[in-house]
Amino acid sequence: MSSPSPDQTPFEKFLRWLSEDPEMAAKEYERIRKRVDRFFMHKGWPDRNRDSLFDITVDRVVKIVDRGDQYSSPLALCIGVAVNVDREKRKKPDPEPIGERDFPAPEPDDDKVLQEQRLLCMEQCLDELPKEDRDLMINYHEGEGRARIDIRKQLADEYGGSNPLRIKVFRLRASLRTCVNGCLARATG
Repeated sequence: MSSPSPDQTPFEKFLRWLSEDPEMAAKEYERIRKRVDRFFMHKGWPDRNRDSLFDITVDRVVKIVDRGDQYSSPLALCIGVAVNVDREKRKKPDPEPIGERDFPAPEPDDDKVLQEQRLLCMEQCLDELPKEDRDLMINYHEGEGRARIDIRKQLADEYGGSNPLRIKVFRLRASLRTCVNGCLARATG
């Protein structure tokens, strides 16, 4: 890999760094593109993102080469940079653009009506539970702060510990969620 001349563009310097022979440089570039694409594919990135991730990777590698930093393996450098790009994008992903037609604006009263309907459905579903289960759900969610902690400790004693209590509440919530969703579907359908 020879040193590039000063009148070349950064990308031309990068290609020259891959190989003096332009045809070999193009083949090496394509080989790197496939390997970096495969890396992003194995990391779970969808097709639509992998091209832009490759572009970001190559842009960074081109800057490194343009600075004159010395690396013996272009593929190793590109994969190393791709690892960093992957890490950065997972830490702070680009926001997805939201089109105006993606989410219709709710009517001002729709939210209030839906909330009222949800509360009616919750009351109806709670009434359908056996008395012991209904009382458990009401008591479990009662109070705030220290009072709630004390109530839950008392309930845990009654149900054989905090883990059996949590499991029981989890199962009751799941059945209530199914009941409320069904009630909402009937009411709004």
